Amino acid sequence: MEMLRGVWPEGWKPSQDEFNGSPQGLLRADNLRQDENGVLSLVRGTKRVSGAPLADGGNFIYSSVMNLRDKLGVTYPTNAKVRYVGLANGTLARNYDPTNKSETAFGLAVFTGGISTFAGANCFGHNLILSGTQKYKDRGDEQWPLGISAPNGTGVTSNVPPFVFADNRDGSGNFTNWDTAAVEGTSYSKVNDYVQVTAAAVSGTSLFRSIVQRGILTTSTLNLNTLSSGVGTDEDLFQFAIRLSNTDSFIKVRVEYLLETPVVNIPAPTTQDVKNYYWHEWTNRVTEVITPDTEAPDLIPWEATREELDNLARATSGVTFVPSIRSGVNVWSTLQAKRGTFNRVGSDDALNWSTVKGIRVLVFATDAQTSVVNSFQFTGGTLGSLTGDFSYIQVDCRDTGTYIETSLPGVPSTDVTTYASSNLITPVVPNAQANFIRIYRASDKTDGYYLVQELTRELPTAISNAAAAVFTKATHGLVNGNTIAVRGGNGNWAGINGNHVVTVLTPSTFSIPVNSTGFGTLTGEVSYCNYSAFTDSLSDTEALIGGIDARLEFAVE
Repeated sequence: MEMLRGVWPEGWKPSQDEFNGSPQGLLRADNLRQDENGVLSLVRGTKRVSGAPLADGGNFIYSSVMNLRDKLGVTYPTNAKVRYVGLANGTLARNYDPTNKSETAFGLAVFTGGISTFAGANCFGHNLILSGTQKYKDRGDEQWPLGISAPNGTGVTSNVPPFVFADNRDGSGNFTNWDTAAVEGTSYSKVNDYVQVTAAAVSGTSLFRSIVQRGILTTSTLNLNTLSSGVGTDEDLFQFAIRLSNTDSFIKVRVEYLLETPVVNIPAPTTQDVKNYYWHEWTNRVTEVITPDTEAPDLIPWEATREELDNLARATSGVTFVPSIRSGVNVWSTLQAKRGTFNRVGSDDALNWSTVKGIRVLVFATDAQTSVVNSFQFTGGTLGSLTGDFSYIQVDCRDTGTYIETSLPGVPSTDVTTYASSNLITPVVPNAQANFIRIYRASDKTDGYYLVQELTRELPTAISNAAAAVFTKATHGLVNGNTIAVRGGNGNWAGINGNHVVTVLTPSTFSIPVNSTGFGTLTGEVSYCNYSAFTDSLSDTEALIGGIDARLEFAVE
């Protein structure tokens, strides 16, 4: 038991027995001295800290007790008195270097190029030593300059949007799978990479209409919910191309995706032979020569304003009002709509975009309009959620085990414009101190840079002594050719540090081209970070969910 006492009522009692004497008196004071006022203080001690004279003279000493065993291995003490000596020539030396595990041998030069004065402090598990322009931190096993330099600009390119063709063209890109005859219309052709048909007069009206379809000749199911990568969403962009023989007489075009096989060719503007289907219409603004039909919202007065068109669009589900289809004779236009704006007819919930059985295209006009359609497709999907202008910033980070140290923000990437796709991000080589990376993104819809990817620090469970060092890490997820940044090797294992291309051996092992045969027992806390190129498809909404904690805050004065 340790007894602490600050008052000794009986004063000095040096002659009393040390076991049976009065506890109210002070028997003796080891390493204490009493000043003229009776105040006790510790007597300063001295210790030889160098086995030989220091070169160029020492004019600074700083020390701190550190647990080197956990950092450098069992041959080091847990309570090492780590001392630093600053020399007049600006060199900072330290004891307990990897070669001489000694309290009195100053064989480790932390830095050179300082000045003759030094300063030292301890915080966050590091000793901080400064001299002139030299500013270093020492964790016991690693010595690094204070701060992490900012990385260069991250590479970024827009990926090819994930897509699915939505017209069942054959392997040559032709429409041979479509039905052998038009449901309605004349001069039907489907042998090339398009479908062409001329509208026929609709009995009892002043309209002309053409209807072409796929669904009777070829009855196989089309899965339009699986894209080239990812699956479909309501935000997917649907588009197709249409060429009109005379845009002045064009009224509207309607596209239907049938969820049941059509029974017969029934010429009708609505698919009464199919109970479950999706549909969308694109309606042209009529010209002065066409009399608006107040009973049909498809016929819009030519003098309608943009605001009136927008209001009409909001009130009319499943219709896109085309303000200016390309005018002329036999000119192509591309019509678009989001997948989510297609109207769904029918109540069978088991049928959806993955169970499409047929396609119908209906064109309405005021004369015998000849129309050509092709290039039906959806783009976007879960991996194609980005639309807008984007810029990226890389921040190199170091997990010290005590705190997270970050670099200044890197150079912003060049802006890239992306539509219904994703971006390919190529991080730059991280700083030698950094053991993980954060990638931030700004868009034309956000108020700054938000975290979209953290390339994490991974700890292998073992590393072999081999001509090509083998890392063991369960479900590492790497592929051949990935590039990793290895950090944290000490002593003989310092040679493992660096940036290496991996060769995958098994789902839980991979190798790097470093010969570790002579490294001996693993020393240090080795980690790796995979900084290979990756695809960013995180929506702005998902990025913003991180809130202020995920926002990159920085200022430059």
